[in-house]
Amino acid sequence: MNADAKEAAFQQDIIDQMVAGGWKLGDPAKYDRKLALYTEDCLEYVKTTQPRAWAKYEQLYPSGADQAFIDKLAAQLSKADPQASDKSLRTYGTLGVLRHELRDKSALFKMCQFKPEHGLNPDTLAMYEGNILRVVPELVYSPYATAAELAETGKAAKKWRIDLVLFVNGIPFFVEWCMQCYIGSPGGHTRYGHIRNVSYSNTAAPLIEELFREQSELISSTVSHVALTKGRGGQMANSHLRERAEELLDMVEADG
Repeated sequence: MNADAKEAAFQQDIIDQMVAGGWKLGDPAKYDRKLALYTEDCLEYVKTTQPRAWAKYEQLYPSGADQAFIDKLAAQLSKADPQASDKSLRTYGTLGVLRHELRDKSALFKMCQFKPEHGLNPDTLAMYEGNILRVVPELVYSPYATAAELAETGKAAKKWRIDLVLFVNGIPFFVEWCMQCYIGSPGGHTRYGHIRNVSYSNTAAPLIEELFREQSELISSTVSHVALTKGRGGQMANSHLRERAEELLDMVEADG
């Protein structure tokens, strides 16, 4: 078995285990490259877990609620600063949208429900159980790698593919989640009495660094966007966290 065959077998084994664990297998053709969303899941999640809010939304946009919602979600995701001093700005970007409500006029939606501490609230539990976790293999991500782009401009981007992309309720999240793991959280006194400026996993951080170095060309735009808005933009209050964000950006830019 050659290297490509081994990699394909390993990838399929990962997919099989994830599907067995409750993940849904996605179709790369259903991924919206321009918006970077698996729009089918975005809409399914809010419609099935928040039917009353969706009914209200349809009254606000009677001629096209689906498209209006996707446009609003994409606009909210395109901005990012989950650690801004202004609390309203923390609702932007991937982490902000997943953690906070998405507001459009008088309608409010949650795009993700984290595991509740107890099962006393059936609505919260239903929203958690309604989360759609999806893995999409061999994802061509560039919106310019299409036949339509070639016909219109005479050129098209290469069809670079990402082996596996993870989505929660239609929103891709893996790269930013890895960045959060690498950057860490504010430190403090350890149980041994030492002071640690930043708390992060000594096991995960080296693995993330290796992964980001290998895939620097593919993820550089996402890393740059998050690191610049939170790090060099000066909006990350903790200087030690900001330093790690800048360190990660420098690494990706050097290898990209």
